[in-house]
Amino acid sequence: MVEAGHRCAIPTCRTVAPLEIEHIEDWAKVKEHTFENMIVLCANCHGRKASGSRSLDRAALKQYKANLGLINQRYSSAEQRLLEYLAAHLDVETMSLPAGMSWLFDYLVRDGVIEIEQFRGPITWGMFQSENFGMDQARLTEAGKAVVRGLAEAQPLN
Repeated sequence: MVEAGHRCAIPTCRTVAPLEIEHIEDWAKVKEHTFENMIVLCANCHGRKASGSRSLDRAALKQYKANLGLINQRYSSAEQRLLEYLAAHLDVETMSLPAGMSWLFDYLVRDGVIEIEQFRGPITWGMFQSENFGMDQARLTEAGKAVVRGLAEAQPLN
């Protein structure tokens, strides 16, 4: 549960309840409970655990588990949430961030997953006016698009 952040381990889902701790390889086959063979799934994703189209096969579950371990070791909670959001919304390539908050995404920047551009200056938005408005724009790089697709499609991450 801690590894998955008390959410479904499938990055395009991330449902919070109901959750089940599930064997990747069936209990009937392995007859043991090992960390490497356990994954947290919501009831819906658990029901998709099978073979065939629109299902979660064992190879995909193993890759989701491996990717989750890599992401948890490398990235902060904020970075993980940004990656989860982008994996669930593959059409989104840019996001606005409050000025000065880009440090929360430092490892994603260092790893070349996102680039952050700062905007400072006057802005008028409806009745709101500011002479020193600041926003940061986070944009997925080409490498970042590959990472997000890899998360969404259970592909190995580099």
